[in-house]
Amino acid sequence: MPSRLRRAIVALALLCAALASVAGAQVRLGTHAVRGRVASISATTLVIRLATMERTEMRFVVNASTEREGLIVAGDPVSIRYITNGDAMIATAIASETRGCTLSSH
Repeated sequence: MPSRLRRAIVALALLCAALASVAGAQVRLGTHAVRGRVASISATTLVIRLATMERTEMRFVVNASTEREGLIVAGDPVSIRYITNGDAMIATAIASETRGCTLSSH
């Protein structure tokens, strides 16, 4: 086999391996969603208790890029969109599911 052809095959194999690696990273970084009640919240962390399992908690990283909708306080139901990066779950959006109260006049 000519060396030029051999180099082309090796280059193609390396390119395929690199593309497979990138595709795998995109799958791991896909967006997920979950609902639960806020157990605690700080400037950098949000912990929720899952609605389906009373004692199960999930911890999320909160940062300047996290979109927030509504007032997020302990005890309130929220929905969260997040990505995973290694073992960390990074919140991309947090939305309060508390409906505003309506004042009625008597």
